[in-house]
Amino acid sequence: MKQRIHLWYDQEGDFFELGIGKPSVAYAEEIKPGIFFCFDEKTHDMKSVSIFSITRQLLPIDLSLLDLHISYDCTQDVLELLFGQETATTFEDIGDGIFQRVEKKTGYITGLRILSLTTRKKKFINRELFFPFEIPRVVATSTA
Repeated sequence: MKQRIHLWYDQEGDFFELGIGKPSVAYAEEIKPGIFFCFDEKTHDMKSVSIFSITRQLLPIDLSLLDLHISYDCTQDVLELLFGQETATTFEDIGDGIFQRVEKKTGYITGLRILSLTTRKKKFINRELFFPFEIPRVVATSTA
C-alpha cells in the first residue's frame, strides 16, 4: 500500500511540516521545543510532524517513534529526511530541487533530500508524495 506524505516548507517563517495520510481535524503535542506531533482528534493517530525554526533547531532530529531522521546542513542549505536505517541508495531528481532517496537493493523510496531550502526562488514547498510503504502507526501518549 502506498503512503501519502505531504511536505510543506515556508521559507519566510522557517516552518516545516511533514503530513501523513489524509488531512483531518487534529491536536498538537510539543515533544521538544519547537517540534510538535499532531494527532487525529478521533483516532489519536499521528497526522503530522511540525518543526518551527527548522534551520535553527539542533539537528539532526531523531524521531525514532516514526523511524524518521531529519537533518539540516546549514553550510550546504540541504534538508534530509530518512525513513528507516541508512542503506546503499541512489538519488532521483523529482523536480524543484527535491530528490528521492532510492534503496539500491529493493528500489524502495527511503527518504528525501531538499536542496537550497532557505534560498529557493519559490518561498514555499508544497508537494504531495507517495511512498511504497506504511509509516509506522503512532498514537498519542495522552488524549488531550
